[in-house]
Amino acid sequence: MLAIIKKEVKSYFLSPVGYVFIGTFLMMSSIFFYLYSWQYQNVEYSRLFYYTSELLTFTMPLLTMGMFAAERKNGTETLLFTSSRSITSIVIR
Repeated sequence: MLAIIKKEVKSYFLSPVGYVFIGTFLMMSSIFFYLYSWQYQNVEYSRLFYYTSELLTFTMPLLTMGMFAAERKNGTETLLFTSSRSITSIVIR
């Protein structure tokens, strides 16, 4: 499992896709923080964490769609689907 994580993290940071997503996420979360701290004249981290989690809800599927497309292009998805483990256990582990 650690080898797969290393491969995915390395592929994100060797291509501009990872940097674009990180930059977009940081920019959007800083905009949310600025707008809500300016609107309420108070710094509330609970709102920042709430909107950051919502932002991640939409960002993470975009990253995983790229991973699924790469698996399909390489032909390694058939190895995952024909294994003796269930798809749920593959995704969780």
